[in-house]
Amino acid sequence: MAEQESILKLNTEINTLKIKDEYRTKELDALMKKLDTSTSKLNDLSENIGRLLTAQDVNKMTDNEFREEMKILHSRIGDLQDKMNQMVDKTETRMNSDINLIYTKLESLERWRWITIGAATLVAWLLTNVIPKVIS
Repeated sequence: MAEQESILKLNTEINTLKIKDEYRTKELDALMKKLDTSTSKLNDLSENIGRLLTAQDVNKMTDNEFREEMKILHSRIGDLQDKMNQMVDKTETRMNSDINLIYTKLESLERWRWITIGAATLVAWLLTNVIPKVIS
C-alpha cells in the first residue's frame, strides 16, 4: 500500500516536471523569437545610425557658422519672450478690467435686489397693517 502511494507520488511529480518542462520550452521559444526580433531591430538601428553619421559628416557646419546661427536663434528667442511678456501684460490688464466690470454689474444687481426686497417688505407691511385700518 505504501509502495503504491509512493509510486503515485512519483508519477505525479513526473507529470508535474513534464508540464514544467513544456512550459519552460515554450518560454525559451518565445524568448528566442524576441531575441531574433531584437537582433533584427538592432541591425536596422545600426544601419540607420551609420546613415545618420554619414549625413552628419556631409552636412557638418563649421564652428563659426554654428555660432552665428546660435546668435540669431538667441536674439529671436529674446524677441519672442519680450512679445510674450507684453501679450501677458495686456491680457492681464484686460482681465482685470473685465473683472472690475463684472463686480460693478454685480453690485448694481445686489443694490436692485435689496431695493426690491425693501419695496416688497413695505408693500406687505402696508397691506397687512395700514390698509386694513383705512378700510375699517
